[in-house]
Amino acid sequence: MGRVRDDVPSAAPGGPAEAQVPPVPSGAGIRAGAPLCDAGLVDVAATISPLLGAQPPSTSVGNVMRGVIERH
Repeated sequence: MGRVRDDVPSAAPGGPAEAQVPPVPSGAGIRAGAPLCDAGLVDVAATISPLLGAQPPSTSVGNVMRGVIERH
């Protein structure tokens, strides 16, 4: 985590503070109330790709959150 000033931490996208926030998918094509086991922000691109009818990005390191997608 970087620091704006010596006493104030700042978070960069994908940094440690952000990595601790679990994703909460919702909307069309998402199964309501599905449990998210070991899901993280790295899984978002891989998860929304099938909803858009696309392949996950070739550089994606995440996995599809299969339990939350209704059509997968």
